[in-house]
Amino acid sequence: MNVFVLSASPAKEGSTKKVSQFLVSNLLAAGINQVDLLDFDNFDFPSIGREELDPLRLSSFQQRLVFAWAKADLVLIICPEYNWSVNGDILTVLEQLGTTAFGNLFDQKVFAMVGVSSGRGGRLPALELSKIVNKLISFLGKFSIVSPKILEAHDVFANLDENGLSKGNTRFDFEVMKFIQYSLLVAERWSVKNS
Repeated sequence: MNVFVLSASPAKEGSTKKVSQFLVSNLLAAGINQVDLLDFDNFDFPSIGREELDPLRLSSFQQRLVFAWAKADLVLIICPEYNWSVNGDILTVLEQLGTTAFGNLFDQKVFAMVGVSSGRGGRLPALELSKIVNKLISFLGKFSIVSPKILEAHDVFANLDENGLSKGNTRFDFEVMKFIQYSLLVAERWSVKNS
């Protein structure tokens, strides 16, 4: 199984990057060895309404994102909570990729959402992303599913160190592992490759 972890925050050393690294280490520990992680350090998607993404003229960042997403069976989108909502960069990505030219990115996949907060929060961006991705799947007439289980990653700085390693909060670690196991199980059941 191929898993794509999209760390949708421009913050170089923020909570989202730590959670993404922790998810990748847990995926590897669960025996998934085809994991691609991409963060938004080199984000260069054009702003909505200014320019449309051309599939034949993608930047190296855009190519990496599209290629990793296209080959994935499971797409994990990790998004920080910005003012109780989703950050603008991930909205730009979904707007630019939510077209027929990139429709394959929304076909035969399982999507799972993670909302990240440095305090108590994370539910709202995960729910908002679930709604948007569901709408794109429907609008494009594709066959994918958004997993009903979301992960709310609270108090990240108290639970993960600067390298995205656990500080030993067994409850936090358990919730992350439960989310990963659930997401993998949904992806295994959904995958047409296994049929």
